[in-house]
Amino acid sequence: MVNFFRNYLELFFFTGPQRNQLLKRISIEGREYLDLTFSQGRGLVAVSAHLNNFALMVLKLAHEGYPITIAVRDLKGFAQSRIYERCRKELLNLNSILTKPSSRFSREVLKLLRKNGIICLIADENKRHGGVFVDFFGHPAATATGPAHLALKTGAPVLPILMVRRHNHTQKVVIEPPLNYELSGNNEQDIKMITTLFTRTIESYVRKYPGQWRWDHFRWKTQPIPDQTLKLKKPSQLSLFNDKIF
Repeated sequence: MVNFFRNYLELFFFTGPQRNQLLKRISIEGREYLDLTFSQGRGLVAVSAHLNNFALMVLKLAHEGYPITIAVRDLKGFAQSRIYERCRKELLNLNSILTKPSSRFSREVLKLLRKNGIICLIADENKRHGGVFVDFFGHPAATATGPAHLALKTGAPVLPILMVRRHNHTQKVVIEPPLNYELSGNNEQDIKMITTLFTRTIESYVRKYPGQWRWDHFRWKTQPIPDQTLKLKKPSQLSLFNDKIF
């Protein structure tokens, strides 16, 4: 919980001129993977998790000149939604795309990737509908398939990008190599394979930094019914999962 409140304080008290000072304390590890993959011109699907201050991760990469946008889920109430929007755009200056309505979201994401942009998807929460079950800490976890769908549809590489905090309270963005896989030609199998790969990477970081992950998200709430699995939605009905920033 200490790390959780520290994240909030950083987001809302280090704004304006102070934000640049905060961003200077964030280093980037694995930048070569991002630069090499970005140079291919196919856009990038960045997969991340609720690990440390992931909003600052996006702000840091944008500050370094990368055209990154994060997908976010809007709040339900009108007043809450407007406040949330102003915080993202005016206070944080965060490039974002709302996941609803899904048709508009899909169009905007595809447009972004065609322009060689980077879409960041937070894909480590329980997915009640439209996901697949993959192993997470030895238990089946219903997981979003949005990153896999985008990779198959556009050919964009998938890079795990995560944010961790050091003991001296500086932070670093860690960029892993792009996921390496061979497609089988079976759409459902390929979607599960890609989803399994990025979930394994997320799990490895949660194991290293358990105190920096949001354990209150009920990751294993949805469980498979015997002899049944979550049904994959058709691409036209795709709703990519992402959580709110705060």
